[in-house]
Amino acid sequence: MSRIAATLALILTLLTGAAATVASKARDEATLARCLAGCAVRFVPNRTVERRLLSGETRTERDDANEQYHLCSLGCNMPVFAGPFSSVLVGRELYQQAKELPMEELPQILSRVDPVCVKAMDDSTTLLLALDLLDKHHASPYICRMDVWAKTLATSEPTIVHSEYTMKPHYSLKHKLQPQASYQFRVNCYSFDGKLGQQVQSEWFLSDQLVPSTTPLNIVLDREESVDGHVSSLLSWNKPSGSLPFCEQRMYLTSKQTQMRIVELDESRRINLSKLNFETDYLLKIVPEKGDPRETRGLKFTTGACHKLSNRSEFCLPHGVRSLHAFHDAPTDRLFIAWSYTEAESAEDISFLVTVRLGARVIHEEVVKRTDRTAFVNLDHRSGNYEIDVVVIDLKNRRSPPSVTKFVPPNNRGHWILTLLAVSIGLVIILLLVTSLAFGYYIRNRNREAPQTDETHLMEAGAEAASQETVEPTMYFSTPLNRIKVNAQPKSCFRNTNREVISEIGSSSSLPKLDLSTSLNGNEKYFRFPIIETPTASEDGFKVAHLPDGRRVTVPRIGTYI
Repeated sequence: MSRIAATLALILTLLTGAAATVASKARDEATLARCLAGCAVRFVPNRTVERRLLSGETRTERDDANEQYHLCSLGCNMPVFAGPFSSVLVGRELYQQAKELPMEELPQILSRVDPVCVKAMDDSTTLLLALDLLDKHHASPYICRMDVWAKTLATSEPTIVHSEYTMKPHYSLKHKLQPQASYQFRVNCYSFDGKLGQQVQSEWFLSDQLVPSTTPLNIVLDREESVDGHVSSLLSWNKPSGSLPFCEQRMYLTSKQTQMRIVELDESRRINLSKLNFETDYLLKIVPEKGDPRETRGLKFTTGACHKLSNRSEFCLPHGVRSLHAFHDAPTDRLFIAWSYTEAESAEDISFLVTVRLGARVIHEEVVKRTDRTAFVNLDHRSGNYEIDVVVIDLKNRRSPPSVTKFVPPNNRGHWILTLLAVSIGLVIILLLVTSLAFGYYIRNRNREAPQTDETHLMEAGAEAASQETVEPTMYFSTPLNRIKVNAQPKSCFRNTNREVISEIGSSSSLPKLDLSTSLNGNEKYFRFPIIETPTASEDGFKVAHLPDGRRVTVPRIGTYI
């Protein structure tokens, strides 16, 4: 029995010692935080560093890079260190005071702690942590101790793996995340007098939830207001589900043109767009550095009217006209311009300035009174592209943004069509001429190489019939136009038995004693008689042949082949 009591006493002693060790460690951590807060009171009591948030808000913070503050914090961390710097000695003294003074329970200053985005990722992950304060303008300096708790499959209880101190409501935490581990952030804030409320802790995050994602942000339009004659729109964003965004993003804002700038997400979780135009459509896309804006849908929104957003209508420009149209009156060659402008918008006296441009030249400009919504312009048969703009002018000579439309008269369109048609017809004519010349050139070359005609083919047909009766060389004649006329002047040629042209004669006068009528056949359009020898060419340009009775026949050259 005594042995059991001794064992229980030993266990109780160990537990009491462990609890005392934990309590002593927590007390030392609180003492250090209070000492650092005392250094801030001594060396950086005021907020002097301005910081512009993406929400448009400007915050002033204490300078945590102050040299005297860092020397003082060195004395807090090493109270036994005796350095030559007075600031270090101040830190030692503050540590001793904080250790001896009782811990007071002060009002709560912190509402929550939450990771915002990933600033960098290499071997370690740098997270931007936001400390949401209940009182953003808390006057006295404070120090917050941030502990990173982790638990893995190998450890049943969470343990502290990292600790930091900060005097700002945001902190860049660099830590190497372990796979398949869970993390939680716990924060305690202190002033030199005591603890500022209770500990604040975040939810547990898997390590995969603390890595950056290329998924676009979820953007929502919160509100808009009139600032210095323009629209200021405030939007809020939420991180993608199950991950964190990159802190550095590219923002594309598109209206008539696209503007891109690099932005840095911060703990405000808001984006302010300033100097926007009234009643204008915009498209906002926010994508990571490695993201593609073409794959992001973005947020479309339309800014409100000045008279609805501003209480001081004297700073608002008049509304522009709507439904601006232009029509052409062909009989009179006049341009008819019409637009709409509601009576509710034209309660005060206004007028319309109508300007018509042809290219860069102004051809018409007039002021139309408020009751009219039309204007006429004489075109005087001037062709070209017309640009019409209408501007609303109020009594204070303030002008609305111009409403612009472009117009091309139908007759101008007709001129373009006629010009195109004329050019097409001209090209076709040129093509036909070139084809005709080429065909004529081809025919002339073919006639020079092979002079054949229909009469020649008829004579060749007769030669084929004659070759069945005799094998002697034969001279064939054909009459003009293949007509059988005794008194006609035939164009004739000498051919051999193969019907190849070997010479030609121009008329029957070369054979004065030949009775042509005896050789004619009524069913034929040619006549023939035998020759003794093939005609040969003479030096004087004539050809000579011998008839069967021994007579020589001189045959002159002619230029036309039959």
